[in-house]
Amino acid sequence: ANDKIPGQIDFYLKKENFEKLKKAIDSKRQNDRTQSDIDQYYKSLKEYNDAVTRYNTVNNELNKKRSVAYDQWNKAVDDFMAKHV
Repeated sequence: ANDKIPGQIDFYLKKENFEKLKKAIDSKRQNDRTQSDIDQYYKSLKEYNDAVTRYNTVNNELNKKRSVAYDQWNKAVDDFMAKHV
């Protein structure tokens, strides 16, 4: 939890920030958008995309570990039941 969850939280923060900027830029007419607005939008988009990649990598790793733990649990239950039932 100490190693993986902060990265997962970072993803949600980047997502929230990107969505706010997207909403702000979409609310402006195209002629009213400044270069600073556009640069900020693309910077946020890149950060969000990078966070998505990291999130997916960590999530896949956690899913694999969860699957292994679940399989070990089921085997332990089967072994216990075979001995005691």
